[in-house]
Amino acid sequence: MKKLISILLALCLLIALFSACQNSEAENSKPKLAANRDKAPSRPELTLCLDLSGRVGGDASGDLKNFLKTYVPGYQEDFNVTVESLNAGSENRENAMTRVRTEMMAGAGPDLFLCSCPDSLDPGMAEDLSIPIITGLFPYPRALMDRNMFLPLDEYMEDAEFLDLDQLYSQIMEAGRGEKDQQLLPLGWTTVAGLFDKEEYTLAEELPMTWDQMLQSQDPGVQRACWDWEFGGSLGVLADYEKDVPSFTLEELSAQLEGALKNLERRGAGEFDGVMGICGEFLGKPNPSHICSKSPDFIMIPQYNRDGGATAYITAFGAVNANTEYPKEAFQVLDCLYSREAQQKSGLFSWISGLPVRKDLLNEDGKVEEPFELGSKTYKKWYMSQWNYQQLQSLAEQVNAVDFFNPMYQELTDLWSEYQREEDPGERRKLTEEHYTTLKMMLAES
Repeated sequence: MKKLISILLALCLLIALFSACQNSEAENSKPKLAANRDKAPSRPELTLCLDLSGRVGGDASGDLKNFLKTYVPGYQEDFNVTVESLNAGSENRENAMTRVRTEMMAGAGPDLFLCSCPDSLDPGMAEDLSIPIITGLFPYPRALMDRNMFLPLDEYMEDAEFLDLDQLYSQIMEAGRGEKDQQLLPLGWTTVAGLFDKEEYTLAEELPMTWDQMLQSQDPGVQRACWDWEFGGSLGVLADYEKDVPSFTLEELSAQLEGALKNLERRGAGEFDGVMGICGEFLGKPNPSHICSKSPDFIMIPQYNRDGGATAYITAFGAVNANTEYPKEAFQVLDCLYSREAQQKSGLFSWISGLPVRKDLLNEDGKVEEPFELGSKTYKKWYMSQWNYQQLQSLAEQVNAVDFFNPMYQELTDLWSEYQREEDPGERRKLTEEHYTTLKMMLAES
């Protein structure tokens, strides 16, 4: 009997202890639940890596922050953006770029990027003007699209407020598309063209044409448009990124060089002096005064490539890191960059060289607030005459190759600079072979 009573007492004690624990847990849970209800969820904190200063230096952070405040709904209310700027000329730039790339490969890194693609520069000119030759954060943007480094954006573009492909130069935007999805969003573009006053020059050829046809033309304007500083453009897109090899053979490169050299010799002999114009012009910024509302009406002749079209170059782009935890917010920032008002008025676009990607800008109804000097006057808005705007549209329709400026262009510019000064054919061949080998190595390491 005593044993039974002991067992019953033990059971009662266990029941009492269990009930006390339950009550204690319930009491403890009440303030926690209340606290969770009262505490607002933290806002997403995005990091934007900014590399728009190019070789001119300076810091675009101030203009970026003004853009965010003015044109991005929800900024500082629904999410915050921390700007990490990679300034050209900074002693820490190379280390910072290496760190960002390493973080991305490790599954981290900034949430989104705004990047420039520095163009090539004649080494002699760079030395004379003390201008640095630099590379961007992503030297070969196309190569990274195949490595899943950037977020596919088609899903987000379907609901975009401003990014309307019908309003953009389609062939330019297509350059940022991988096998399946858009990954890079071009923000600026340019091409090389000769500009000839239509009151003083009459085109005697049918356009478009190939590079070889330009060299054989009897039209002095066409010959002068074979500008050689951006030699790489005559080859079109420079790389086959699926194989990581140049898109041209050594023999094809040699033939292009010889053609450019003969054109240079004819120019030096004065064969084309009868036609005045602006030749070898990268259209757009940093030289908006060269083709603006005060310019003559021009005949625009692009530097054609070997496949019979014009080569266009992406000067800047935006992208979202594939590792981001906030893809919706990151894309929202990029989407707002395609607002017509932002591209017309935001100082951020002063850091992007070349031409706008929106087709409805630079005509009289699409003036861009881009101050420039012409003569002794300063003009606050940049746009073209209706004639020149239509010439630009015609030129854009002739584009058959679009590439991101990358270090291969600088390598070819270096080659051309050395090639035209070398008189011995054997040494020219040797130079060509050496630089071609370097190009292959660059792509293998890209």
